[in-house]
Amino acid sequence: MTDNKINIVLVGFDLEIIDLIESSPHYKLHGYIDFKDVSKQFGCNDINYLGNDETWMKNRPDKDLTFAFGMNSPQIRKDLFLRYRSENIGIIKSASCYIARKATIEIGTVIQHHVTIMPMAKIGKGCLLNINSTVHHESDIGDFSILAPGAMVLGRVNIGERVYIGAGAIIKENCCVGPGSVIGAGSVVIRDIPDNSTMVGVPAKKVIKDVVK
Repeated sequence: MTDNKINIVLVGFDLEIIDLIESSPHYKLHGYIDFKDVSKQFGCNDINYLGNDETWMKNRPDKDLTFAFGMNSPQIRKDLFLRYRSENIGIIKSASCYIARKATIEIGTVIQHHVTIMPMAKIGKGCLLNINSTVHHESDIGDFSILAPGAMVLGRVNIGERVYIGAGAIIKENCCVGPGSVIGAGSVVIRDIPDNSTMVGVPAKKVIKDVVK
């Protein structure tokens, strides 16, 4: 019987994305790239360590491989995407996610278990949509942004590039969140957020020099 699974190289060790890959009938984990072999400290003795960036570039096998990114930092996800842009960068999605027919997803994005993406939503390059997060209709998630578990983006929201939305945070309808911003866990955004802002609370307020204003 022919194995038709897609061989995935994971850049950056990530237990939850490894679980997504290994639990899927569509993917097979070829191995992971990281600055050192960290798998054994997590009891993952059967995962193939492929070396760091430099050794991988020197010893890359002549094999059909698809790349995914495991880092939980928007800027690092962007840096790795650019570093490996000559490779075949895929879209990795759980079988339990729901993606509406008219939603669009760009390469490099990982969509975890029980994520919901509704009609006309757009997900940019290199994003990470974590477990139970939701993107509602006509919302636009910028490149390399991250939705932590349970984050909810309501309808017609615009999220800029490299935004981190914390666990359980809610972005209300029609809001814009500027590039490089961080929304704290459990926060509720009810108005537009300027670029490179850190916001916490209900409603979310800007953090300036460790003081909430």
